[in-house]
Amino acid sequence: MEKSNNIIAELNEKYLHFSNKIEECKGLESNLEQKISNIKQYNNAIESTALSISLENDLAKFPSQAIGSINLYNGLNEKYNNFDESQFNKIIRFVHLIEENEKTYRKTYINFTKNYIQSPHEIEMDVLFNIKDKLDKFYILLGILVKEVDGDLVLFNKVYNQLEDAGFFMSVPEKVNQEYLSQISQKLSDVMEGLSAIFKSLEESNVLLRNIRQGINETNSELGGLNASMWDVSWELSNK
Repeated sequence: MEKSNNIIAELNEKYLHFSNKIEECKGLESNLEQKISNIKQYNNAIESTALSISLENDLAKFPSQAIGSINLYNGLNEKYNNFDESQFNKIIRFVHLIEENEKTYRKTYINFTKNYIQSPHEIEMDVLFNIKDKLDKFYILLGILVKEVDGDLVLFNKVYNQLEDAGFFMSVPEKVNQEYLSQISQKLSDVMEGLSAIFKSLEESNVLLRNIRQGINETNSELGGLNASMWDVSWELSNK
């Protein structure tokens, strides 16, 4: 009887021992899971910080706003008498389109500079790049119309006709009815492609076209005699 009691006591002791070990292991497992969770959070924070730094470097390469329409608007006013009324009214529609894209660029830029630290994964730099690329092409085309209306009339009319054929002079209701706005990037690419051969053939005698092909229009565009800055390259990130 005494021997049985000893065995039972020994078994109870071992049971308690292993029960305590099991509880200790549960605590270790919970602690390990918490540490793994913390490590994941740290890694995510590091990745987000690295992405924010990369975005800041990218944003610093972009101008804060597009202002080309202002300078080209002034050029149009100066040369108003060289246009016929129908041409001028259609070109003003093109100016309005450019102004709307400038507003979109500015809104996108402000949104990105406000949120690239808090929400870096929501920032798509391709969006800003594509708007800027579109505006650069707009400025080239409108700049040619302003510069060459009393100069190279062949070039002026070729650019004007390409823009008209692509629908850039349509009224807003006409553009909406044809779902034009969703196709504008492709239409602009088609215009530039259609003019590429013309640009190449005329560039030897046209300083503006040589400058375009050499990339001088990137931020400070001369556009012939306009001497206009198309972009505001001021730094704004430090204020966000």
